[in-house]
This record gives sequence, C-alpha cells and structure tokens, in this order.
Amino acid sequence: MKTIEDSYVAFLDILGFKDLVDKNSHLDLQTIFSNDIMHNINRTKKMMDDVNSELGMPSAIQVLSVSDSIIMWTEGTSPVQFVNIVNAAFSALLFFMQRGAPLRGAISKGPVTVHESENQKNIFGKGITNAYNLENIQQWSGAVIDEICLTEEIIASGEYEILRRKHILVEYLVPFKTGPVEYRHAINWAGLDGKVFYGDYEAIEKQFARHNKSIDDWSVKQKIDHTAAFARFVQTLPKDGITG
Repeated sequence: MKTIEDSYVAFLDILGFKDLVDKNSHLDLQTIFSNDIMHNINRTKKMMDDVNSELGMPSAIQVLSVSDSIIMWTEGTSPVQFVNIVNAAFSALLFFMQRGAPLRGAISKGPVTVHESENQKNIFGKGITNAYNLENIQQWSGAVIDEICLTEEIIASGEYEILRRKHILVEYLVPFKTGPVEYRHAINWAGLDGKVFYGDYEAIEKQFARHNKSIDDWSVKQKIDHTAAFARFVQTLPKDGITG
C-alpha cells in the first residue's frame, strides 16, 4: 500500500457508455474495448512515458481503467507534474474523440492511496472524489481544471505559462449542469496552433453517434451542442499569445 500525500488526479468518464453496452453484442464490445478504449489508454500512457524517458525522468503518469472510468494520477504536485497530467488528459480527450468514445473529465488534487496486490489494483482518496465530483457536473465532452490546482506556485511557473501560450489551457465558460456561470480553465483538445480537429457540429455529432450510440436525447444533444461550441471557440484563438 502506497499513500501519496498530494497528487494531481484526472478522472475521465466515457460518455454514452450504457448505450454503448446496450447497443452492441458482447463480441463487438470486446473489439471496441481492445481497438478503441484500451488502445487509447495504452497510447496515452506510452506517449507520456516516452516523453519522460527522453528527459531522463521516471514514468510521469499512473493509469487505472475500470468499466467506463479512467483514472490518472501523479506522485506529487510540482509544476512539471501539473503539465504531465494536463498533457495526459489532453491526449486522452483527443484520442478517444477520434475513436468515437467522447470523454468528460476533470483534474483535481488531494491525497490518494494505491493498494496493489498480485491480482488487483485499488486506488482511493479525496483526490479521486474531488475530480469525480467536478467531472460529473459538466455537460459536454471536455475537461476542466479544479481551482485548487491553480496555486501561486503553478500560476507563477514557466510550465503553466507554456500551457497558456500554446492554448492547451484556455479560459472558457465551461457548461456545468448547476452552479454559477463563470470562466474556468479548460483543456483545449479540439485545436492547437490554428489547427482544428473537430471544428463543426456534424463531425462532433458523428463521433458521439459511433458504435451504434443514440443521439436523439436532449441530454446528449446538449452535450454535443456545448462540445461543438467549444470547438468553434478555439478556432478564434490566435496562433500565439494568451487570451482570456
């Protein structure tokens, strides 16, 4: 059992998961999990490991996948580890959208304990519940940064400046189900340096509908609308410079 006193935690949820399970045979589900879900989890983890290996650093991100939830965490809360968790969540959001499994997520922080045995891995702690609670109240495919992550140390760091300069982090009116209407830090998975990956409604709608998922529900339509609005917003960002 290992306890991390303060960790960045990303909690990511696959949208439409129940529909995905209900509308596909179990054999098809096995293929979807292998080719689209596990493939992208491994792809995200390998990318982060490769980057840190080139820098002579240990593995930056730990990952656990359970059903429709993906949990990623760091072993500390330094500015470098903040960049690592943001980049990992960014990659997952983009990769999963490309494979027709849009994600909704949040990054928070707090203590976590990881219990590993020969046959299983469990993780628990306030870092996870903080991220889960913030993830659960959003109404789109996207991810928000919990304000408790944005300490003076993080905001003053060069790493945070780079994330903002490259528009990986942007200030946006994140669509929450409840609560105040206010600008929050969101991860820009939809477009970087003027290149937009999903800049129109039809393209995003198509990804939400893949794998036989239904989109003729008001809740799903709202998620698509808010996701498309964000994709249109990032098209307006300058190629260099901080906005918001």
